Amino acid sequence: HTVNLSTNSLTAISPVVFQGSAQLRVLDLHDNRLAALHWLTFRGLAQLTELDLSLNALSELPSALFQDLSSLQVLNLAGNRLSDLVAVLLQGCTSLQSLYLNDNVL
Repeated sequence: HTVNLSTNSLTAISPVVFQGSAQLRVLDLHDNRLAALHWLTFRGLAQLTELDLSLNALSELPSALFQDLSSLQVLNLAGNRLSDLVAVLLQGCTSLQSLYLNDNVL
């Protein structure tokens, strides 16, 4: 189960848009205009293995944003405006194997 919403000039995502998508495995949101995400955006996506948020305008991420993503293996945050990451941000990502943070201001 894959959802590709890349390159759509999205500026916002409703925090409930992915509710009921518990079987989602790959979510591609790269190359949009997302500047912020609500902490509930990825709630309940326990089967998600790949999340691509690269090439957006994210400058900060809520500390609980990824808390339900225990199956996440690949997280791409490259090409954003991130300057700081809180220590608990990836605490729930117990399966994480690849994390891409290049081209930020960390």
